[in-house]
Amino acid sequence: MTESVRRIVLNDQIPAEQRFDLDRSDLQALSGALLEAQGFLLGAAMGALGAGARVWSKPGDADGLDCLDVAFVESKAGKRFMVAATVPQSSGGCEALSRLARGVLELLSA
Repeated sequence: MTESVRRIVLNDQIPAEQRFDLDRSDLQALSGALLEAQGFLLGAAMGALGAGARVWSKPGDADGLDCLDVAFVESKAGKRFMVAATVPQSSGGCEALSRLARGVLELLSA
């Protein structure tokens, strides 16, 4: 899933052999859907990187067992990060995932 998000978001910046063989309009639609997704990392990105951070996210919930999210994050200053995490619901689920992602983004952006 992480590789799929990377290829969609960075389509125009990666070598041709790494790109999906998709119509440009389909790539734009997929990228837009990822950008508009209500993932679990948006708050973490805003908290760690400040207002203006953008998050292309593919969130998921494995039938109440695990909370997961894969995201390409870009700060307003242009710093870029790929974040992928899963946390069992029994260990805090989506709330714990958001805290984990914020800590990772704060560390990486320092």
